[in-house]
Amino acid sequence: SMTARMRLPVLIVAAAAMDATAEHLLDELRNVVTDVYTDGSPEYDETIKMGGVLGQRSSPPQVVAQPLNQEEVEGAMKWADHHGFRVSVKSSGTQPGGFAMLGDIMLDMKHLRSVTVDDGIVLVQGGATWADVYNATDAAGLNVNGGRLEDSVAGTVLSGGIGLWGYKHGLIADGVMHANVVMPNGEVVHATHSKKPRGGLPAPAEALYNLRGGFPLGVITKLELQAHPMHTPMVAGKLHCTFA
Repeated sequence: SMTARMRLPVLIVAAAAMDATAEHLLDELRNVVTDVYTDGSPEYDETIKMGGVLGQRSSPPQVVAQPLNQEEVEGAMKWADHHGFRVSVKSSGTQPGGFAMLGDIMLDMKHLRSVTVDDGIVLVQGGATWADVYNATDAAGLNVNGGRLEDSVAGTVLSGGIGLWGYKHGLIADGVMHANVVMPNGEVVHATHSKKPRGGLPAPAEALYNLRGGFPLGVITKLELQAHPMHTPMVAGKLHCTFA
């Protein structure tokens, strides 16, 4: 998750007590993000019910925004940066640390789960899980060094990650070839192996290095992963043993 400058007490959006200032702020956000929910709506309640320690957070986000595309992510980040609100990100995978609950506004990436395969490269949107990836690569006779089915791709990459192939193809993060990252001010960095900086933004190679198991610079909206031929099927499951 990321934080902007400070927490502003003006954004109090409980359904029973919404003042004109809060309503105006929400209208601004709805102009750039299609799906915006506040406390009391079924969509808000469903999003913040993530189980485990997440339910123990004393101060859940006041707004949940579910962007439909990268442009809406950019708009949400610019809105939050302009008003000084903290932003956290929830991908579609597990959230064991509860970090998605730490912002004033949560970006829920549930609509950004598209996965396509093109010439040995897997194009993954920021809300996809590894199950989404494996469904696409299996159809193409390929595989990637990824994580558990229910885990988010972006979250695993940001933590480095030891994949299902062990160290045969390095860490999971080593398979990242390119990433689109929306910075806290709404600017977009195309993180690649190029070393040429653009304006005041980090050099693309520096941004890619930081993403691959390093510090999350912003919101990942797209990843390109290196795929590998699958010579033999991979079988997974649980083994239960009974001890007498």
